[in-house]
This record gives sequence, structure tokens and C-alpha cells, in this order.
Amino acid sequence: MSTVLFNLVLEAALLKTDLRGNISTRNKQLCAYADDVVIIARTQKALKETFITLQKEAEKLGLIINTNKTKYMQVTRKTNIIKQDIEVAGKSYEEVKQFIYLG
Repeated sequence: MSTVLFNLVLEAALLKTDLRGNISTRNKQLCAYADDVVIIARTQKALKETFITLQKEAEKLGLIINTNKTKYMQVTRKTNIIKQDIEVAGKSYEEVKQFIYLG
């Protein structure tokens, strides 16, 4: 029962952000399955804004994002990008070159 309730609450938080849809027509998008959520954004600013929005909506419903498991990955054609952590709302998140989604 608790898994079902968690999924319902997470779905409510995701719906309030109004960020589901096609990334080709949006600047940002959320993809979610069970408790794995991926934020896809075209810019770092859009990524930060989306994360903060999702975090606020989740907290309103009693959910807390596990900052120890939260990472970000930058995908670009540029080759001179320096790996660096990103700071959002006073917390630093590690950049990774790959990750396992739904693993």
C-alpha cells in the first residue's frame, strides 16, 4: 500500500509542475517512472529552475529529494566542457558522465 501512496503523491507533484511533454517543443521536461525522475533541460538555468520547482512541489506534499543520490549529466557536442559540480538552492550536485536510469 505504501508504494501505491508514494507513487500517487509523486505523480501529484509532477503534475503540478506541468513539465511533461515533448522536449523538442519545450525548454525543459520531466520523465518519471516509479521513484526515478529525470529532468531534461536545454540550459543550465532551465535545469535549476525545474529542479527548484519540483523540489518545492514535492515538499508541499511531504516528499524529500535525496540529495545524496541526486546527480546531473550534461550532454553536448562541445568537446571543451570542463566537468564541474552544479549548485542549486545552496546545495552542490555532482556532474556525472553516465548514469543508470531505472537501475
